[in-house]
Amino acid sequence: LAFLDKQAGALATVGRGEAARHLASARIEAYFAQGKLDEALREATRARARSTDDNDRDSHALDCAAALARLGHHQEALAALLPFDKVLPTHSLYTRWSEAVLALALAGALPNDHRLDGQLFGLGDRLRRNGVTRLFIELEQRRASLALAREQVETAAECAVAIRAALPRLRAPLGADRALDALE
Repeated sequence: LAFLDKQAGALATVGRGEAARHLASARIEAYFAQGKLDEALREATRARARSTDDNDRDSHALDCAAALARLGHHQEALAALLPFDKVLPTHSLYTRWSEAVLALALAGALPNDHRLDGQLFGLGDRLRRNGVTRLFIELEQRRASLALAREQVETAAECAVAIRAALPRLRAPLGADRALDALE
């Protein structure tokens, strides 16, 4: 976050302070990574309000939905969550959407059923076919978590097989292999 603050200051120094709004996604991601969900929500809400294009607004709406879901504000998260058909065409929306639905379904605020599993499978298949391996693996891990919560061990095992097959396509596992070990 200090790095991002420094970059925003540098932009302001050269008269491009408005361009610092493009750092919002990196700042939100940093807050999520640090587990600072209130800060992520606050930053995402501000970024959504300042956004000048639809994709940014959608992305920040999903940031809000994921933060709200993880904070336990399920009704607000459901209100912020974009519908599946709006997410489907845009790979960059898959991570936050799947994080939000994972938290909501595990909390019982969203049905953890075959329909949700099919949606996650569809997103994962698009990622896999387009070579977006790391995001595919992360999505399959979420899908497996939901399958285990439904006591559908076979589906979780299928996710583990898909993850194992995808691992060699990563230059560096960066923890994807450890997540698979925990799943198996």
